[in-house]
Amino acid sequence: MMLAAGWGLYQSAHTWMGPLMGHIYRLSAELGNGTEPSGVEVTVVGHATAKDTATIVIDDTTLLLAGIEAVHDETYLTDFNDYLASSGDVTCHVSAETGAAVCLDQDGDDLAEILVYSGFALVSDISMKNLMDAQARAVEDGNGVWGNK
Repeated sequence: MMLAAGWGLYQSAHTWMGPLMGHIYRLSAELGNGTEPSGVEVTVVGHATAKDTATIVIDDTTLLLAGIEAVHDETYLTDFNDYLASSGDVTCHVSAETGAAVCLDQDGDDLAEILVYSGFALVSDISMKNLMDAQARAVEDGNGVWGNK
């Protein structure tokens, strides 16, 4: 599975940041624009399938992943669905304001960040530093739309 293998390499390259930075990045992703959270959020948990590389479905709930836009390629969609099938339950925190979701796999990894690093999605919200970092690494490493399939 290209998605899981690439993500593993990306994570090992960032071990120097420590777990605290991961939590800070996730918090910044949830806050998005740096303002205080509204406190209104819905959490959706369950097995996910992908409609595209920026949209997942849990039960009958369709969720748009915050900060990214899909790259429409059947290979990427298949790989993302394989990743979701093998990764267990997904936990999504859905903003009541925007309807966008920050979704984490059972290891606590941000699905949007995984997709962007793999070159399977593009950053649409430049205020999300974790996604911008992942996209810069994807370009550098030639992943997905940035070079290698």
